[in-house]
Amino acid sequence: MSAFVYGSLLAPEVLHALLGRVPKQSKASLSGYKRYSIKQRPYPGIIRDSDSVVLGEVLHDLTREDQDILDEFEDIRSGYYAKTAASVVLQESQETFNTEVYVYCSQSDLYGDWSYESFREEHLEDYVEMCKQFKQVYLEDLGLLSEMPNRPRPENP
Repeated sequence: MSAFVYGSLLAPEVLHALLGRVPKQSKASLSGYKRYSIKQRPYPGIIRDSDSVVLGEVLHDLTREDQDILDEFEDIRSGYYAKTAASVVLQESQETFNTEVYVYCSQSDLYGDWSYESFREEHLEDYVEMCKQFKQVYLEDLGLLSEMPNRPRPENP
């Protein structure tokens, strides 16, 4: 499984916090979409725009668990983002590659361009901590926290 990413998931630190690893990546472009900043959020959203291209990366070899974590993180159940089939062009080979992408669902919250460099400088440290907390709550909700390797288990009082 794979996913095209274009915002905060470009940061290896964010991927590691969420997935416990950084999957293999390929630089790619997605035609027919435009990336925007989202009001009061450090991450972007994309929407259809026939005249635009979004640069990003394809994450390869995602497991079902990786996909589940990313789907929950992108909040697709509540309709914040929609997972959509997409064809991207891989930068190195110029081949078309079929994958999925998270498309933002509320155009009214979008404005201006989003900058990965600004995200890294202004938000990355706090964002990574938020991602670690998200993953912990996600695993607790699934009852899997005690199965994580190298995590101390709480003592019984």
